[in-house]
Amino acid sequence: MSDTLTVSSLAELHTALANAQGGETILLEGGNYGDLYIGAKSGYDVTFPDNVTIASADPSNPATFSGLDVRDAANLTFDGILFDYTFEAGDPIWLRPFSVTDSDNITIRNSTFDGDLAQGVSDIADGYGYGIGLSLKGTTGATIENNEIFNFHRGLTVTESGDVTVRGNDVHSIRSDGMDFSEITGALIEDNYLHDFRGSLESGDHRDMIQFWTKGTDAPSTDITIRGNTLDIGEGDATQSIFMRNDQVDQGLAGSEMFYSNILIEDNVIVNGHMHGITVGETNGLVIRGNSVLHADGGAVDGLDESYEIPKINVAPTSTGVLIQSNATAEITGWSDQSDWMVDNNGFVQDQDSAADGFYGDVFLNSSLTAVDGVHDFRALSDSLLVLDGIGAAATLEMPTSAEASADFNVDGSEDNATLYHFDGTFSSADLGNLPEGTEFLWDFGDGLTASGAEIDHAFLAGGSYTVSLTIELPDGRTDTSSVVVEVQGSGVLTYVQGTGFIAYDNGVEVVLGSVADDTSAALALAGDLSLGLADAGGLILADADVDADAEAEGLKLGATGVAVSVARENVSALLGEDEFRISMSLTADGAESAGEVVRLHGSFIATVTAKGELQLKVFTTDGTQIRLTTSGADLIDTATHDIDISLEDGVLAIMVDGTVLAETEMSGTLASTGNQDLSFGNAWGKDNFAGTLSAFEITVNEDDFAAANLASVMAANLESVDTLDGLQLGATGVAVSVARENVSDLLGQDDFSISMSLTADGAESAGEVVRLHGSFIATVTAKGELQLKVFTTDGTQIRLTTSGADLADTATHDIDISLKDGVLAIMVDGTVLAETEMSGTLASSGKLDMTFGNAWGKDNFAGTLSAFEITVNEDDLATANLDSIMAAEEERLAVEAVTVDAESDAFIFVSTDTSDLVLGDTTETLYAADDLLISSDVDVASVEMADSSLALLESQMVLTLVDAAYDTL
Repeated sequence: MSDTLTVSSLAELHTALANAQGGETILLEGGNYGDLYIGAKSGYDVTFPDNVTIASADPSNPATFSGLDVRDAANLTFDGILFDYTFEAGDPIWLRPFSVTDSDNITIRNSTFDGDLAQGVSDIADGYGYGIGLSLKGTTGATIENNEIFNFHRGLTVTESGDVTVRGNDVHSIRSDGMDFSEITGALIEDNYLHDFRGSLESGDHRDMIQFWTKGTDAPSTDITIRGNTLDIGEGDATQSIFMRNDQVDQGLAGSEMFYSNILIEDNVIVNGHMHGITVGETNGLVIRGNSVLHADGGAVDGLDESYEIPKINVAPTSTGVLIQSNATAEITGWSDQSDWMVDNNGFVQDQDSAADGFYGDVFLNSSLTAVDGVHDFRALSDSLLVLDGIGAAATLEMPTSAEASADFNVDGSEDNATLYHFDGTFSSADLGNLPEGTEFLWDFGDGLTASGAEIDHAFLAGGSYTVSLTIELPDGRTDTSSVVVEVQGSGVLTYVQGTGFIAYDNGVEVVLGSVADDTSAALALAGDLSLGLADAGGLILADADVDADAEAEGLKLGATGVAVSVARENVSALLGEDEFRISMSLTADGAESAGEVVRLHGSFIATVTAKGELQLKVFTTDGTQIRLTTSGADLIDTATHDIDISLEDGVLAIMVDGTVLAETEMSGTLASTGNQDLSFGNAWGKDNFAGTLSAFEITVNEDDFAAANLASVMAANLESVDTLDGLQLGATGVAVSVARENVSDLLGQDDFSISMSLTADGAESAGEVVRLHGSFIATVTAKGELQLKVFTTDGTQIRLTTSGADLADTATHDIDISLKDGVLAIMVDGTVLAETEMSGTLASSGKLDMTFGNAWGKDNFAGTLSAFEITVNEDDLATANLDSIMAAEEERLAVEAVTVDAESDAFIFVSTDTSDLVLGDTTETLYAADDLLISSDVDVASVEMADSSLALLESQMVLTLVDAAYDTL
């Protein structure tokens, strides 16, 4: 018989096999050969003395078998065959259409096992893979390599077999288990790719990619190597990854005689969404080495995850002779210093807390964290602990290189500025090396802004999820693009609004958690005295008690035993790890006996009102210290409403009550993040609660960073609104225009000043912020058309002053004057004083922010026109100076509207005296830049010089005057 022959029918195939002496290759023409049985009933000897190969003659038109049953055979190879299962009504889910039993040295390679989806079985089964792809039992020396297996209930099962090799197979779209093994003596499972399982989530299947078990067996699996496999959730459903439960032992049905033995699991990349990343039951002789056990959500919605969703390494603690070394994982369980265990050089990485050690964004190349077409390809940064100490699978320790153009980049946040990120595209490559000279790097930051360059710094102005893309363009025209989603928290974390309830901010997006008056939650009784409600979809947990809707309109009623309401930890986790935060609340006590706990994030902070009416704050820090800070003189139990601010800034932890700092201390580190408990209002352990009403609550972080970024980014559209004859148009979100802080700093520290403006509202719905110098004053028009002024003073107090009868929303132009004189702070509207109060000290000077027209944090702005604005200091004192004589020589020239600019600032300065005005420019003239001067084209340079020389004398009477001018805020 020839060594190679070609057949075209099942009968011809059997004839060729009957005549085979060993060593032959039988080529099959394309077509469907039906069910193939090779066994004792075939009528010829199927234990070939040497290997016989059955292969497709044309791999692009493979031979197809709808069934395969090989029994008691030896030395047989199938190569390039399509094994195609078609579901039929009545098929059981355990159907094995393709099986090898009691055989030796059977090889199946380069073949496809194409399953089918169930129909008409049940809601659980229909539409999902059915049957078992390939089944081996009682077989020795089998090799299953380079095959594709998909659309089955289970992909491959191997039982009661030995010396098995399963290598290089692609297993996907499986409903339950990818590969199952039991009672195996010797197996090499390597370089397989298991991914994108399609689970029937209501079925109760315990999905596993690679599973071993001992249930129902009388011998354990031994001498097993699982090496170099990639187990990737892809875009599919979460599964257990490598799961080797020892059922017989852990159920008490057997002892050490049934321990697995000589198990090696190394160099595997696991990316999945289930805690059983690598789980091994009772074993004698176990090595888990150099694996990367990582987390991704696959087709599920991304977000904070429960512990059971994070892959870990888990080993039965009674195992003996265990080595767990150089693995990258979130956690290792089972180890408790057993004498015959060695747990060494493992790296703990996680994707849940960006402020904690081992965060993926700090360890891995950021562009590698985004799956491309569902494929996860995590690559550790060269300066990460993983690379430096050789921790994890080899595939995750190498930078990506490509034979084509490959755009790769990393993102680093700034430790000093929450808005600022550094983008580095130098990780990109082409032709398995560095990019050629002339390659362009084009960035799109997902916020409407773009840039070019290999490395770029970019500030995001608000919280959000920004898809940042890098496109590289090579000189030869090749391009590639990669993207990373940059999550920017923003300054808002949580707020409580009367009548609405709690609102969380998920990367800048408002998430309404619910109102306490919305009593739609069923009760859930917990241990002890605590009785909570079930969390609603947004993460709010309500107390098991009737809630008065009218009371909710006034605020959250506290005082009953237990937790009144709690907010899921994930909705406040952005607070943890921040070195700048503010926790604000408004409290009204029911009476003198109202002492008790107000709010806590267990393990981070607790705020309590004491029996003496003081606020007591207990803080746990990341450097292991515990701070107790108590106010003096707060009088929180006097039944008045008190505004409380707890803040950390520049390493100082402070408590301010009603505008006065009543306690402060230095604090190193940030708030500790321990445990998994939620933010709770009321004590969960039955101790006294504060009895009263919480009418406001807010948590913010990094406010100054976002304000400064907004000030530095006023867009051209906003600038155009200033360049009008009508005045400065306000109303759009964000800052309309700002003036550099140095140009208004003379206002600070003065006990005699005036801030004047003319406002015209667009309509009745014009309420919002007008102007602020952050940390000094804020002027806002209220919904009732009143001017509300908030002032921060040098003696630590905070003043709120609101007019009565201003009617600023009536669309008429109103002249407003805010003044401090002889210790009286007053607001005058249209010539009438409508509010005044005593003020000690002067305006506080805190922070570094500029004076802004419009709110920098995206809150409501006054909608209307600012047609005049002026700040003056010490007018009465300087009125006595004979400035006329100083300016006489230049009086006529200065009347021509001379122009100057502070050389230290890009912001415009408008300076007035009793005799003339110095204005920055006129929109009727052309402005141009000339080094550090910005002047009108027709202004005499000599007059500008004279004006500059006069500024020193006029400094204490500096006036900002709104004129017909173009503004620059940068």
